[in-house]
Amino acid sequence: MKYLQDKCKVVNIHINSEGGNVLDGYSIVSAILNSRVPVNTHIDGLAASIAGVIAVAGKKVYMKDYGSFMVHNPSGGEDKKLLALVKETLVTILSNRSTSNSEEIDSMMSKETWFNATEALEKGFIDEIVVT
Repeated sequence: MKYLQDKCKVVNIHINSEGGNVLDGYSIVSAILNSRVPVNTHIDGLAASIAGVIAVAGKKVYMKDYGSFMVHNPSGGEDKKLLALVKETLVTILSNRSTSNSEEIDSMMSKETWFNATEALEKGFIDEIVVT
């Protein structure tokens, strides 16, 4: 990102991912949010789990009309207190972007909730649906 900031006026990140490691995702979210130039994200198919959290960090978030977006609780390890803390941070990131409050986001995550493009737009996770 530091390299791109000096070379571009806008950075576009295209996402098609089932997710991955939350700690790696935090680094990507921070890089997007701390960029000196606008970073737009594009959900080109799937943005699930931490990939969805990364997607909502964009200045503008675009989603293909056939795309999917998913949120769920973090998992891994036996430390319930740590998992609760991680979930709280993810809820904060998601609720900062969404029209839903933190309690609604928490509930969506507990249920593992999937959204099509129209639903993601209605919840404020994305800004625009890209018709293919």
